[in-house]
Amino acid sequence: SGSRGASPGIAAAWGFSQRARIGAPPFLSSFRKSDFPVLAGAFFFQVRGGALAAGLLSGLYLLGALLFPTSQHAAIVSNAVITQLAGVWLIAILFGYTSILLERLRSAGEAQKKLSDNLSRQNEDLAVANHQLNILHDLTALLQSAPDVDTVQQRVLETVTGELGFPRALVGLVDPISSKLGGWRACPEGASLP
Repeated sequence: SGSRGASPGIAAAWGFSQRARIGAPPFLSSFRKSDFPVLAGAFFFQVRGGALAAGLLSGLYLLGALLFPTSQHAAIVSNAVITQLAGVWLIAILFGYTSILLERLRSAGEAQKKLSDNLSRQNEDLAVANHQLNILHDLTALLQSAPDVDTVQQRVLETVTGELGFPRALVGLVDPISSKLGGWRACPEGASLP
């Protein structure tokens, strides 16, 4: 009885060391070699590929069971066939559906990234527009409190070139009697006047 207990332990250790040497993930050891075509079909071609591979494998398994009967009891053989077929079909359906879910998750992630980028762009545009509106509001308040026309012109020029970011600005006054423009002021000071 001592040798029987040691033998499965040695076999398990041998199997683990073989797996470690190959570098296969531990969860793959629970699958039979005959399950890998079904897994591949399910992962690469989703439920249809898994079902096709499971159907082909089931047909071959049944054909093998019919052509090469064993001398074991019929009940044991039929239970083995049912277990094998159920396992193959479960693998096909479960892993095929998992593949579909992974594809949907990837698509949803890409759509979310596009939406996030779009919202970021819109947020930046709104921040710029809000900044410009605040500048215009401040300018309007300054204009209402300015003591004379020269101060108003200077503040408009400073706001346009400083805060709004334009490289130069030009402001003129309209003479109400002659309806002509005059009294030009430019920023920077050396800019040419009309």
